[in-house]
Parts: sequence; structure tokens; C-alpha cells
Amino acid sequence: MPTPSYHASSMSSIPTVDDVPSAADRRWQRFHFDVPIRLVFENGNYTRIAEGRGTELNEGGLGLYAGIELDVGDQVEVELTVPFYCLSLRLQGVVRNRPGNGYYYGIQFVDTDATQKGEIALFAKMLESAAGQLDS
Repeated sequence: MPTPSYHASSMSSIPTVDDVPSAADRRWQRFHFDVPIRLVFENGNYTRIAEGRGTELNEGGLGLYAGIELDVGDQVEVELTVPFYCLSLRLQGVVRNRPGNGYYYGIQFVDTDATQKGEIALFAKMLESAAGQLDS
């Protein structure tokens, strides 16, 4: 597993991983998909909502594109909806990495309970059945 490195540009001490681990090194299977997501986050004294696209999901987090500036360590709420199903998930997360200098973010889910973890697994299975085999 790669060694976490700390970026000097970040004022926090949250590690980010510069090297992407292989599928064999991951704790959870990663599911690839393309669904709309909504990010809700506090920005100063007000709440912001941004639309984006979720691209990868596993029990521990989500990879997504969103046209908004977020920093490593920012707390967000992620809302995912499975197309053609009535299941919607709202999960708390923290930005853990931002590879490159684009608008792709790695979000780690935080404070997930057993029910939410089961919903994430169900969500992944629905996406898998809708999109085919997924892991890389």
C-alpha cells in the first residue's frame, strides 16, 4: 500500500495518497458508474449545493467530479440516487484527495452506521446490475 504524503499547501495534517493502489491492495471492491450526485457543504456562513457526477463507489468512499473548489479536509454531504430506482443515499464525507489539479475528488465516508453500509452495498449491486461488471 502506498505511503501517505502530506501536502504543504494544505493547512491540515490529513494525509493524501499520491499513488493509486491496485485493485488487489484495496480494502473494498470498487464499482465504476456514472450517476448524478449532489454535494451539500458549508461555506462560511451559508450552505452551498453543487451538482456533479459520481464515478467510483466502494464501502469506504466515492470518487466524483464536481465543478466546485474543495480542499482536502473539507466536510461534505453526498447525495446519490440510483437511476430508475427510488433509492437515494445521503452520506457524510470528507475530501481525502484531489489528484491532479482538476475537479476530481476522493471522498471518504465518515460516521456511517451498519444500516448505511448495507445501503451502500445495495446501491453498488443495483449499479452493477444496471451497468455490468465494474472493478479495476
